[in-house]
Amino acid sequence: MYFVQSLFKTALLASLAFNALACPIDRELTQVVVQPTTTLPTVAECRAQLKAGNTLFYSGPGGYQQLAEEAISSRPYPHDYQILVQKWKDPSWPNPWVGGPDPKVVSGFFDVCSEALAQMATGTAYVLLPKLGPGEKGTDWFTGSVWARIERPNVPAGVKMIRVIPDDVDWKETIKG
Repeated sequence: MYFVQSLFKTALLASLAFNALACPIDRELTQVVVQPTTTLPTVAECRAQLKAGNTLFYSGPGGYQQLAEEAISSRPYPHDYQILVQKWKDPSWPNPWVGGPDPKVVSGFFDVCSEALAQMATGTAYVLLPKLGPGEKGTDWFTGSVWARIERPNVPAGVKMIRVIPDDVDWKETIKG
């Protein structure tokens, strides 16, 4: 009896090993399906996925997205405005780029789609930026930010830009237009 069990066990292990070697395509397909895409969408593809309407841009140290969302919901002047993540026609569309583990892909995705958002701005747009320090003027901001590198340069010429700050609901400064 022991001999039969041992023979059966050996045959079963051999069969499993053979199947694992004989089916490398399944293993490769599984790996391909799970890998996030690294091909970024174009600006035109992002534009096609964004709803038109009033835009609130924001830039600042950690937590500014939440501050922008709070400004939209609590202030009277940008109340009907939206930030980028609120403008997707299909909220799941960004998932292949923002759901992956590669921060360069996530950053690249938001760079491209932020450019698209800026190009779509019309009328008056607001930008929530940190409070100005002594001696700073309205156009002083962190030069490496998405706002400075991508959004501001791509806002169309006829759009009026108003800078607001998180700490003072009544403080507004026209920085363009």
